[in-house]
Amino acid sequence: MEEEIKPELNSIQGNLFELKAGKSSDELPYLILAKDPGAAACLTPVIELLMSKDKRIFLFAKDKANEHFTQKFSSNSTLRELRLESIVEKGPTIILASGTSDPEYEGKLIQHLTETNPKNKIVLIEDFPGSLVRLMEKLASLDRPILPDLIFTTSRSSQENMIKRFPTFGKDNIIPVGQPAFDSLLLEETQSINQKVRENLGISPTDLLVTYIGVPSQDHPGLNSEALSETVSVLNKIAETRGVRIHFINRNHPREANAALYTSILETANDKVKVVDEPQHLKMTTRELTASSNLIVTTISTAGLETALRGSRPKTKLDQTGWLPLHILLPQAQEFIRKTAGVLPVIELEATAVAPTEGEIEPTMEQSLFNSNFQKRILDAQQGPLRKEYRFYGRRKKTSAERVILWLRRFERTKRNSN
Repeated sequence: MEEEIKPELNSIQGNLFELKAGKSSDELPYLILAKDPGAAACLTPVIELLMSKDKRIFLFAKDKANEHFTQKFSSNSTLRELRLESIVEKGPTIILASGTSDPEYEGKLIQHLTETNPKNKIVLIEDFPGSLVRLMEKLASLDRPILPDLIFTTSRSSQENMIKRFPTFGKDNIIPVGQPAFDSLLLEETQSINQKVRENLGISPTDLLVTYIGVPSQDHPGLNSEALSETVSVLNKIAETRGVRIHFINRNHPREANAALYTSILETANDKVKVVDEPQHLKMTTRELTASSNLIVTTISTAGLETALRGSRPKTKLDQTGWLPLHILLPQAQEFIRKTAGVLPVIELEATAVAPTEGEIEPTMEQSLFNSNFQKRILDAQQGPLRKEYRFYGRRKKTSAERVILWLRRFERTKRNSN
C-alpha cells in the first residue's frame, strides 16, 4: 500500500514530466523544479546538456514554467500520473531549482522532498542577482533548517552577496558560473533579427525604437506605472524637441496579472511617439524586440542585464541595436535591490545607463539616444569589466550551462561515493 501523501502537500500542485533520457541504474536522477518563466529559461540549457549525457530527468512545473517546458520539451517528455514522492523515495535524487517569486511554495516543496528522503541533494541556480535570497531565507527559517548542497551564482559579486548573507553556508559550495539562459546570445545574429522585426512592425531601419520591459505589478506594486509614465512623458519631450519620430513598445512581464493598468499611460503618447500595438509585438519574443531596439528601458528586469551582455560580445558595434539598457531606479527598485542582490554588477560597473531619480530620467535618456561619447563609455564597460564579471567570453570558452554541468559531474561523483 502506498504511503499517504502528507496533508501539507495538498497546496503543492504542478505537472510532472519524465524526459526521454537514459536511465542508467548507477546514476543519480535529477528532479527539476520551476514555477516562474525566468527560472525555466535559466534551467533549460542545463536540462538540454543533461539530456545529451543520458541522465534520467524529471520536471515538476506549474504556471508559466509549465508552459515553457511544455513548449520546449513536448516531443521529448511524457506527462506522468504518479506521486512526486515516488521519485525520491527509491534513493537519493539531485533536486535542481532556480530563482522564484514564490519562496513559500518552493520552500514547502523542497522541505517536503527533503523530509521524504533526507539523502536528496539540493542544488540552486541563480537566474538574476539576488533571486535566491528569499528562498534561502525561507529554507533557513524552517524548524529544521535546510541548506542547499550547492549554489551557482550569476557572477562573482553575487557569490560575495550570498556568502555575506548566509555565512554558515560553506563558501566553497557557492560557485559563480554566469546565467545559462544568456548562453545563446553568443550565437545570436542580432542584426538579421533587427531587420526582420522592423520589417514586420513597419519600422524604418533609421527610426528610433525604444522598448520598455516591465516587472510584474503584483510583485512590485506601482513601480511599473511610475517608471512607464515617466518614460512616455520623457519620450514625448525628446521627440518634440528633437523633431524625431520614436516608436515605442511596452512589453509586459509574462507573469503580469493586470496589463490594463498601463492602457491609460500609453494613451498619453503624443503624435511623434508611435506606440506599437500589443497584438503586433506579441508575435515576437522579448529577446527579438530588445535585439531590435535602440534603447531598452527597465527597472529591475532580467532583460536589462541580458541587453548589456549582448553588448559585451566583441562583435557588437556602437551603431548597432540591442545593446543599450537604461535602468530607472526609483526608490522601490533601489530597496528591492538592497534587500536581495545588494548591488547589481551591471550598474556598479557602469555598463548601463542609470537614472536614480525622476529628474535624471530625461537627460539620461537623451544622452542614451543621441550622445555617442556617452554610449561608447557604456559599451566599453560592457566589453571590459562586465564581460569579465559574468565570464561571458565566447565560443572558445565554456558556456554557463557547461560550467554548471562540469560542477554537477564532480558533485555527482562525490555524493554517489558517499552513499
